Amino acid sequence: MFKPIFIFTAMMMLFFYGKSQSTHSLGNSKNNPSEKVDSSQIDVNDVLAKIFKKKKVKEKKTKPIRNFQAAFLPTVGYSLQTGFSFVYTGNVTFSTNRKDSSQKLSSIYAGITYSLQNQIILPTIANIWTKNNKYNIILDNRFIQYPDYVFGVGDATSKTKEYRTFFSMLRMHESILREVKPNLYLGAGFMHDNIWNISGFDSINKVINPASTKKVKREIATGLALRFLFDSRLNQVNAKKGFYSNIVFRKNLTALGSDETWGYLTTDTRAYIPFPKNSNNVLAFWNYNMITYGGNNVSNFLLPSNGWDDTHNTGRGNIQGRFRGRNMFAFETEYRFSLTKNGLLGATVFGNVQHFDNQFFYNSGFLKPGGGVGLRIKFNKHSNTNVCIDYGFGQGGSRGFFVNVGEVF
Repeated sequence: MFKPIFIFTAMMMLFFYGKSQSTHSLGNSKNNPSEKVDSSQIDVNDVLAKIFKKKKVKEKKTKPIRNFQAAFLPTVGYSLQTGFSFVYTGNVTFSTNRKDSSQKLSSIYAGITYSLQNQIILPTIANIWTKNNKYNIILDNRFIQYPDYVFGVGDATSKTKEYRTFFSMLRMHESILREVKPNLYLGAGFMHDNIWNISGFDSINKVINPASTKKVKREIATGLALRFLFDSRLNQVNAKKGFYSNIVFRKNLTALGSDETWGYLTTDTRAYIPFPKNSNNVLAFWNYNMITYGGNNVSNFLLPSNGWDDTHNTGRGNIQGRFRGRNMFAFETEYRFSLTKNGLLGATVFGNVQHFDNQFFYNSGFLKPGGGVGLRIKFNKHSNTNVCIDYGFGQGGSRGFFVNVGEVF
């Protein structure tokens, strides 16, 4: 399975690379922040201003700066792994060259989440494109303090045999890539994952479960990464068309402080097709695969697992960490469409399937399906950022809400 997936990814990249030579200079794209926003479009800020009858000031003072948009939102969220949570998020989008219609949109996302299960999540994520898209800087820093559930390794695990675990985690993934051809980037990165204060409890007997923690209180994986990126999207927050493929080869090294030497190969491929053509409706596809190698005692927390990808969104419909293994293969498709002409409300229908195994090559096993529907609320019309509220269902009767700021993929 490893070879067919890699070949499939490469073929899709070549196909869309040929197509993307024209999309690289989409001067009329609505995704371009330098363009005037359609006056008929509204977002949450417009609604709040109308509700509270906020007075308009002179046009010269309220004229938006098209190359810099910021939005902040306090809200109540819910997901299967956090339960109800209090969330305060901030999203900043900007262009480093607003006069160039092919300039990609940069974004910075930060927030704080506190759940009723005493979970704390502090993410700071940035995707920055320098002038003329010459460099792409990717920063992914997160602090997580979790009580969470572990179900075991592989496809044949049971939801009734869960263990509650407690841990703190610091993720620092920093990369810089340089453009070698239009939309094509090569680069390197430093990646550090530190997990400490690990403890586990049997959900039935309420006793410490050594099997889930392997009697280890701290685990560290530190390494270097080579990255290959192809991205023809102008707006990474909410793509209307284009193609994205990110290949990461990471090697954790004891010389850099890692507990042992091991690594993984990740392929992340996405395609966006307007459907019907010339509409704002989008048919989106996502293929995510993660294959590990080396290491005899890789932490369960660091193994590929649904909901633990960079966006924490694979396998919607299943609780985060429900399935994990040495190798992960996932595919998802989603149809996004408008509900109102003013752009305030939209909706989506999605479906996914995943497989986990402990062999380097694919072996016969179970496919884990998931799916659901979602509501989209325009958070920022200038950056086309949505608040995404999805209701998903998964394996073994798993179901619940999933909330994001920005599209899931």
